[in-house]
Amino acid sequence: MSSAERSVSDRFRKLSGLFDEIVELHAAEREAAILASCGGDRALEAELRALLAADGRTGVHDLFAGMVSA
Repeated sequence: MSSAERSVSDRFRKLSGLFDEIVELHAAEREAAILASCGGDRALEAELRALLAADGRTGVHDLFAGMVSA
């Protein structure tokens, strides 16, 4: 595996891990988690926001809140 391929692979693993953590958060907590987790990497922040938006989940806490108030 080349250095460039390893770099892409490492970035994907990081992005995937962050997504898995943040997608479960309450919608109101996500932005702070993104900023704290990405360490100022604006490109990573943008990629993570795009994945979260494309996923469309509102977060486990939001789903439970909706069930309780229904």
